[in-house]
Amino acid sequence: MKDIVLIEPNCPQWKGNLHMHTNRSSDCNTDHIEALNEYKSKGYNFILVSDHEIYWASEQADSEGFCTLYGAESAFNRHPKRPYELAEEAKSLHLNIIQDENAAAEIPCFEHDQILPRPVDFGLDSWNACIDRYKKMGHIVMLNHPNWSRLSPELMLGINGCFAFEVFNGGSIWEVGCYTDDAIWDYCLRHGKRIYAAAGDDTHKYAEEGECCGSSFNMLSTPELNRRAIVDGLKSGNFYPSTGPLIYEMRIENDTLYMRFSPARSIRIIGAPGHGVGKLMPKNKTIEEYSWKIDNKLQYFRIVIAAPDGGKAWTQPVFLEDILEEPRYNNVR
Repeated sequence: MKDIVLIEPNCPQWKGNLHMHTNRSSDCNTDHIEALNEYKSKGYNFILVSDHEIYWASEQADSEGFCTLYGAESAFNRHPKRPYELAEEAKSLHLNIIQDENAAAEIPCFEHDQILPRPVDFGLDSWNACIDRYKKMGHIVMLNHPNWSRLSPELMLGINGCFAFEVFNGGSIWEVGCYTDDAIWDYCLRHGKRIYAAAGDDTHKYAEEGECCGSSFNMLSTPELNRRAIVDGLKSGNFYPSTGPLIYEMRIENDTLYMRFSPARSIRIIGAPGHGVGKLMPKNKTIEEYSWKIDNKLQYFRIVIAAPDGGKAWTQPVFLEDILEEPRYNNVR
């Protein structure tokens, strides 16, 4: 098994949010500068300004130690005569698009304040066609709140081209009563679909009303803080979503996983096929490091760390085929 470093302890980690709204969206009353300043005050280093169908591509709110990513949130209009899987009238597939300035765009990209047309929902093929078009414009694409969208596991398995999805969406959980999307993630991973997990506040209210503002974050490892480096880190999975815990180090050495993290009540290693392992500390005690002899019969594993206050951090999945010295399967006959 290869020795690899998954979270480098000496590399800076930057705190970011990938889903928020301002008064540029019709369902938020807070000025965009005021909203971004609130995130700055909470220690965030980067923010995707993901207003509904209006593109952000401006450095007006950027400052030392803080940058905004270019993009928007895009939803589909329901076809009035075709009730697809997203059966509730208020629900639809939502995507966050993030401009990748290192990508060679085949189609001209949106400009700042440009209105995005809502594509009509003709079902799965229309979703994938839309994602493909956004990628040809030079974006990476994130799938938003599967639980809020009532997205079935089979449909999520059939959605192609998203680098990540929201395992945690603050607005869905704290305002609508949804839950984290661990189960649908494992369904996809077990079926061979590789997709990263992200967290998003989906903030629509701020100040005293803003329970969701700062409810989650993504810690991204990259030596420099700028848009290109952040997007490269997102594409390569050099980040983890969290609602509290921090992960300081994660590496594989001598067939063993080693981790260091902020004080936690429990750690779970989730794997398939079969099972992983877990450790729950006694009440009023915490754990800050953990090691585990990797089961090389697994297809993949991922880790969930829970703090005493209930906050969680999710690592990205590790696929055994990526770390074994020799492949277990030979598809050549």
